Amino acid sequence: MFKVMNLITKPSFPTCDYIRRLLRQHVDELKLIMSQKVEFCANSQVTVGFCATSQVTLEQLLQILYIEDTLEKLLKSLYLAETEISTKVQQLEKLILCYQNTLAKNPSNYKELGELKQQVFLILGFKQVIVKVEDLVIALNQLSKFSNSHLGATLTLKNWKSTRPNFEWLDNFQINTSTEITFSGVVADSANALQLQGIQEWVTAFINQGSQFIRDFSTIIEQKRIGELQGGILLSRVNYYSSWLADNTKSA
Repeated sequence: MFKVMNLITKPSFPTCDYIRRLLRQHVDELKLIMSQKVEFCANSQVTVGFCATSQVTLEQLLQILYIEDTLEKLLKSLYLAETEISTKVQQLEKLILCYQNTLAKNPSNYKELGELKQQVFLILGFKQVIVKVEDLVIALNQLSKFSNSHLGATLTLKNWKSTRPNFEWLDNFQINTSTEITFSGVVADSANALQLQGIQEWVTAFINQGSQFIRDFSTIIEQKRIGELQGGILLSRVNYYSSWLADNTKSA
């Protein structure tokens, strides 16, 4: 006779309660993400963000009394098979226990605490996105080349210059008369959240400007994924996925 394995699909209350405490450390950043009019989901197709297509909301995760049921609902929206859900639950239990032990032994070990917390958030559908400047340059040039082929070099160059936000870091992006974009700083560096916000504002304004001349300009860019970064992120949405998981673990 085969023994039926008992699958656990929701974490214990102590684990859930501690997860809620970790989420509250980033409540402002999370609310900003949830306020964006974009769907976030962490499944086999999409690898970044938060699954906003489920009925689970941030407020429920932070406020509802029976958080075990809430987290079970969230996990079922992220993972299909019960065996996978059960595995994720076991991982959450171990990660939270490890986090608590590490915090008790060495509360100044911010690196390990941050890594453990990121693993917890990743299981729940959140993921840190690292965007290097060199990837931004490649994506910006794809967008510039597309604009050049439809609007011409003169108008493309004018649009880039006229829509650039007043943000000193963006001045490092140089555009020549052929509309090729280069970066005068260190391209191996990763862009921080503020810099990604500047890029998003610039690209959004640039696309809107191009749409004044070609009605379907923005639609074509989105449909053809022009200027797409790794992970399927468009430049016009890059700040939605900014790295809010950067280590900020001072307390729990």
